[in-house]
Amino acid sequence: MKRLGFGFKNALRGIAYAVVNERNFRVHIVAMLSVVYFAAVFGIEKWQWAAIIFVVVLVMAAELINTAFEKIVDELSPQRSDFARIVKDCAAAAVLVLAVGAVALAVVLFRDAQGWQRIGLYIKDNYGWLIGFVALGTGFIYMKKENKR
Repeated sequence: MKRLGFGFKNALRGIAYAVVNERNFRVHIVAMLSVVYFAAVFGIEKWQWAAIIFVVVLVMAAELINTAFEKIVDELSPQRSDFARIVKDCAAAAVLVLAVGAVALAVVLFRDAQGWQRIGLYIKDNYGWLIGFVALGTGFIYMKKENKR
């Protein structure tokens, strides 16, 4: 049981590293929170929630794997090389493919005109709160890691 707890601790440390050090991971977090929030306002069905959760998990996991590949390549090939570029570009492309797929899924799931009307009315009635969310989200995405010397 102790080893299981240690494994969870390591995994959470990996997530924390990505949150603090990887801007793209923070972009995905803000996008995920936005989609989940508006999905609740939109009033989607259970199977649609399942699809959103599945795709969000895939994109976030891909971003973590991409970060791992980048760190491995940086360690093994500190100087620029075609090999390092190809590995990093392909790992980033995998995340991009999943993210584009996630957007396509959102377009399909949120194609109901009545749902968009509900979202529009919600934004109209709560624009002040939403401006705050956008400001916080932007600050979160562009937060700077504290330099430790």
